[in-house]
Amino acid sequence: IKACMEATCPVNEEPYEIDRDIHGCMRGPKIGRQRAMAK
Repeated sequence: IKACMEATCPVNEEPYEIDRDIHGCMRGPKIGRQRAMAK
């Protein structure tokens, strides 16, 4: 949100996404988007 406010427009969200969760799963949001687009 801070980056969007500074840029005064939406920014690319990929650099701000969580890469790994506490269980060791990697690239969760990115994989979720890819699965949704593949359907």
